[in-house]
Amino acid sequence: MRNISTPKRKKLLLLALLACLQAGAQETIPYLEYTFENDQMPAELMTYDLDGKTPHFTAEQMGFDEGQAWICMREDNVYPYNYFVGSHSRHKKVTGVEIEAANDWLVLPSLFVRSEDAMLSWRSNSVCENLETTSTYHIKVALQGEKPEDFTENLITVDSDPINGWCEHKVSLAKYAGKRVSLAFVNQTYNGELLAVDDIMISGGKGAYEFTTNLAPYVCGQQQFTPQLTFTNLSDKDIRGFVVRVRDIDPLSSKGRDIRVDETIASHASKTVDINSEMSVVYGDTLKQWVNVEVDGVQSDAVTTSTVFLSFEPRQHIVIEEGTGNWCGWCPKGIYAIQVLLEKYGNTVLPICVHSDDVMEVEGYISDEGVRFPLGYPSGQINRKYESEPLAEVHEGRKSIFTTLHGGFETWVLKVLESKPMAEVSVEAQVQDKTINLTSHTTFCMPQQGTDLRMAYIITEDWKNSGLAQKNYLAGNSDYETIGDFSSQPSAIKDFDFEFVARGAAQKAFGGIKGGIPTDVEVDKVYTHTTSMSIPAAVSDIQNCDVTAMLIDHKTGHIVNAARVKVMGGANQIDFIEGDAKSQPSALYDLQGRKISQPAKGIYIKGGQKVKY
Repeated sequence: MRNISTPKRKKLLLLALLACLQAGAQETIPYLEYTFENDQMPAELMTYDLDGKTPHFTAEQMGFDEGQAWICMREDNVYPYNYFVGSHSRHKKVTGVEIEAANDWLVLPSLFVRSEDAMLSWRSNSVCENLETTSTYHIKVALQGEKPEDFTENLITVDSDPINGWCEHKVSLAKYAGKRVSLAFVNQTYNGELLAVDDIMISGGKGAYEFTTNLAPYVCGQQQFTPQLTFTNLSDKDIRGFVVRVRDIDPLSSKGRDIRVDETIASHASKTVDINSEMSVVYGDTLKQWVNVEVDGVQSDAVTTSTVFLSFEPRQHIVIEEGTGNWCGWCPKGIYAIQVLLEKYGNTVLPICVHSDDVMEVEGYISDEGVRFPLGYPSGQINRKYESEPLAEVHEGRKSIFTTLHGGFETWVLKVLESKPMAEVSVEAQVQDKTINLTSHTTFCMPQQGTDLRMAYIITEDWKNSGLAQKNYLAGNSDYETIGDFSSQPSAIKDFDFEFVARGAAQKAFGGIKGGIPTDVEVDKVYTHTTSMSIPAAVSDIQNCDVTAMLIDHKTGHIVNAARVKVMGGANQIDFIEGDAKSQPSALYDLQGRKISQPAKGIYIKGGQKVKY
């Protein structure tokens, strides 16, 4: 199968733009879309195995069990991974029984066809290893019901797809404009192998009307709230009234509320109606509702809303702890990915480079109480919730392109940004003699009870003129031209500037300091935590150091939110060293405070001062 180079939005889109028939061109929007993000069949898709045949062993090898009509599958030899839905058509032969065609149904949920320019598009592929049989399938339409017997019309028959190659299809739904329909993909291939279908989309104009609600994912700072719906007439004709249907969810209420609006809505005019009475808001509560609109007896698609009430909108910071090492020739990928994210998201992203097996390693950071990197080096932990490689490889023709999306770091940054944290964090770091005094302030936008929340403080340094080289396996290879300028750099980049290097943690508590936050917290109350740490011996220049304060949920290990501040005060150079260095000023120590007898090229401490060899 061919590689996929376009971004895939991996979820069903049921938008809050609901419409009926309208003449004239409009902006095209998706009504419904499936791009299949994993090997789990979306729950709202129904499948029916009407042939009842036992799968051939080759179909079983593909993952089909008896009675399975369609399953989600992963495309072979494609990275980043691409998933699709597949239906087999090769059955076990039975002596004396004639081979029959498959009869396997994939039924999409019903939807309202809003405009005459509505289109169904999809991709399909006749996947064959042995038989080289082109798949035959139909797309059928039901005007009422969603069972196989309800599909009385055939929209299109496809029987000429190329073998082992994706083919794009598109067909008009103009005939069904202004109606609710269900669509079904029906595999009726005779003695074939696998029919693959992907990127199913129904799209078109907004239609004659749209509605929106004030039920955003988050509503902040309102203690009294009235849910409302705004209906807008997009057509050139008056609309003579409409009905709003509202149903509470969680638990689902079988009895909905009907709100009838009998007045005429003029062309391009809007009408706002209350869909609930004013409610007193408890911060942290969630309101879930199901809403649709009926015009002239035809119901729009339903929209499900979920609104969380917060006392304020917290500033969010995302910690990326990256496993790396100067010996790691692939680690320039991680360096580049962090540069890209900082350019895109600024200080929303807080990188921490956790070195292993080099002079910058911090004892105890890579552990059960800190982080682990099961994907190897380079890889990262995003808020200690998602683990990922820094970049993903996609293909544009014969060219490999490396991106922070498609499974790279940015994929999970965007995932974290989909929701708001329960609290906002700020931090102060002040040097006094050889000590960093730390103070964090945590304010919650929703109440919490029975928590185990802990504060961790990680000091990082931008190590300029390190004297160390960074291995670079990207050198001299044009395939890696999209990874910054590392392909034009030498295989060992000398005197490399290492940024965001982890140097230590307050109380060596990489998983957080117990007791920093009470188990029960109130809304809008500021919780202050103070601690201190000695300046780590590894620090080369305290003025190049930052401290990242992380609020960690110890029950899950996830970082809830974080903040970063530059260390204030302190001299440019570390002008002290513990132990016998003061009595033996000619002795050499590395930046971990360890005595060195045979120095290699690098930076050392001699007589309390940094020296370069």
